[in-house]
Amino acid sequence: MITFLSILIAGISTGAIYALISLGFTLAFNSSGMLNLLQGGFVVLGGLLTYEGVNSWHLPLVVSIVVATIVVTAIAAVFHIVVLLPNSRRLSPQNMLLILLGGLILLQGVGEQFWGDFAYSMRPFGSLEDFTLGSLTIPAQVVWIVGLGVVVCAGLTLFLARTHTGKALRAVAQNPGGARAVGLRVNALAILSFAGTGLLGALAGAFLLPYLSVSMDDAATYSLLGIIGISLGGFGSYFGAVVGGVALGIIEALATGYLSSLYGESLELVALIIILVLRPEGLLRGASRVRSDTGEPVGHVHYLERAPRPLTAAVFGALIVVGLALPLIGFSDELRDINLVGITALALIGMDVLMGYLGMVSLGQSAFMAVGGYLAALTVIHLNIPTLLGLGIGVVAAVAVAFVFSLVTVRLAPYYMATVSLALVLLAQDLGGELNITGGTAGLLNIPNLSVGGFSFDTDFRFYYLIWGLVAVFGFGTFGVLRGKTGRIMKAISFDPLAAASLGVDVRRYRHYALLYAAALAGLAGALYAFYLNFLAPSEVGLGESFTLIVATVLGGAGTLLGPILGGAFFTYLPAISQGFQQWTTVLEGTLVIAVLSLAPSGVLGSTLNVIARLRRIAQSRIELRRQKKGDVRVRVPA
Repeated sequence: MITFLSILIAGISTGAIYALISLGFTLAFNSSGMLNLLQGGFVVLGGLLTYEGVNSWHLPLVVSIVVATIVVTAIAAVFHIVVLLPNSRRLSPQNMLLILLGGLILLQGVGEQFWGDFAYSMRPFGSLEDFTLGSLTIPAQVVWIVGLGVVVCAGLTLFLARTHTGKALRAVAQNPGGARAVGLRVNALAILSFAGTGLLGALAGAFLLPYLSVSMDDAATYSLLGIIGISLGGFGSYFGAVVGGVALGIIEALATGYLSSLYGESLELVALIIILVLRPEGLLRGASRVRSDTGEPVGHVHYLERAPRPLTAAVFGALIVVGLALPLIGFSDELRDINLVGITALALIGMDVLMGYLGMVSLGQSAFMAVGGYLAALTVIHLNIPTLLGLGIGVVAAVAVAFVFSLVTVRLAPYYMATVSLALVLLAQDLGGELNITGGTAGLLNIPNLSVGGFSFDTDFRFYYLIWGLVAVFGFGTFGVLRGKTGRIMKAISFDPLAAASLGVDVRRYRHYALLYAAALAGLAGALYAFYLNFLAPSEVGLGESFTLIVATVLGGAGTLLGPILGGAFFTYLPAISQGFQQWTTVLEGTLVIAVLSLAPSGVLGSTLNVIARLRRIAQSRIELRRQKKGDVRVRVPA
């Protein structure tokens, strides 16, 4: 009994922190309908700034917490004013989610420049001693955490119920259009709400640090924990956020205490996936903002021009010639990096089908790479089967996982599917580091080279023609299919799923098969990666790789196929150009996502194609004007 009570107390204290994080999510969700992925970054930043204030700047604890809270709140407000507000009416919900993801990447990258990836902790607050009730000991820091949770919840309740600003925020949450119609300053209230998320996150981080260690790598995890909290309590409900956060803390403590601390986070991620699949609006409360696949609002689609056929033929012809000759004209030393670009290109082709043609923000490609890579390597090592058969098993395993994943998520709006896929990536990364059979965090070593009929792809030269041959087959094949009727239907689904469904298009079927195809390419890429490097670790196919795939697609131009591959090549060669760039890669990735989506949502290649098309139209209009001036206008007479 004493053990159970100790675990329960630990769960309540952790749950109080999770409740604050969930309240921050609810504030942002009610004011703008967005899932604020930055919230986990605010938590970590608040904790680390408090640590610096006490240990480096030698400030009193209270002053350190105040300074950390003010700084994080200001960062949240500035981000909303500079980034979110200008883009809220011109970008789709999916792209707004990507901008928030870019903000999380940027914040994590900047934080790593100051604190690295080390975990930090502090001494408990105050001079209170631990409380003892019989043989039960209650840490003093638990009192501080629970006290903070009670004070914040009570203060927020009074603020929303008794003040004009609080009532205005509630009105915006219930009916944004009506609130705007009666003269409420919705934009100002949205800024206030987002700043409030920073305040709540900073307080949660400051009080969490003496209880649990915190590192910048935990930012995405805390964001997902907040989403789990509001999923348990119900999207849009402040009371539900508190209940969900506390329940999550208790569940985590019970899983850690009675199962294993290694699997606590994995169980939480599984719980999030199950909840969002079975009841995406939350367990305790429904929310009208959560829509099904055919009930989504019409997105702000940035039309992407097609390249002129002569230009397409010339570019593809040049790529084939250069690809065949590249190893023979003095690039043998760079073949390793070029091959890695090719492996990434396979996963990016699938990513572009999902994002560029169906508008599905899926971060699951690296998870499917992990499944394909690990299953291919493990079957070859432990079953002593041919490597080609192992590669096939890896691809089939990735497709099988995607099949189950798609069946339970394809009915979700792409906006919420992004959250589920992010949980899947973290789950795959955690399991890869926790299971002994995968080699843990050290990785899987001594993976044999890929061989076919006794011919071993054991050199960079041999592997080059294999990988880029596969890229050519799948790239040109995908391009041919998407240039036809299938591509047009996918674009229609991306623009307006409801209209497409009303015309007889099976929206779910197209999304389902597209996800399976993308997973097959990702599984193939993961298996090739394992056989090529003879090594595979969770960090190679985890959250960082998922971020790189997203950034490469956004940078190159979603919907162009070639653009994401060029973006992947950029991030592959960036560390090779200069070691000084390597430590800034995460900062650059986050900055590029925000900048490209804000300034050129079609990406570099997509924007270039749009400019070419615009110049062609201008040239054609001038030719027509010249003809009209010369009287050379042909009039078609009806038969």
